[in-house]
Amino acid sequence: MERYAQCRDAEQITKVQDEWLAGLEREWAESRMPGEEGDEWAGGNPNRQHKIDDYEEEEVENENDEENEDDEEEREDEQADTLKNRH
Repeated sequence: MERYAQCRDAEQITKVQDEWLAGLEREWAESRMPGEEGDEWAGGNPNRQHKIDDYEEEEVENENDEENEDDEEEREDEQADTLKNRH
């Protein structure tokens, strides 16, 4: 706020704002870069990352399960048709 208070016009305010935002973006980018070994918080919250990874794996497993169920239903239908044709 002190920096804004020193501004005399809108142009200076915009310049201070742009500098502040650039600094925030730089800090954010640096916080996402791999840091020192052992810094578990480098790159974000490790708990959230695992939850996302687990969710994606679970989604793939569910898709595979659904495909297997569809294949099994098709086989059962084919067997039922075969039995009907025999009688």
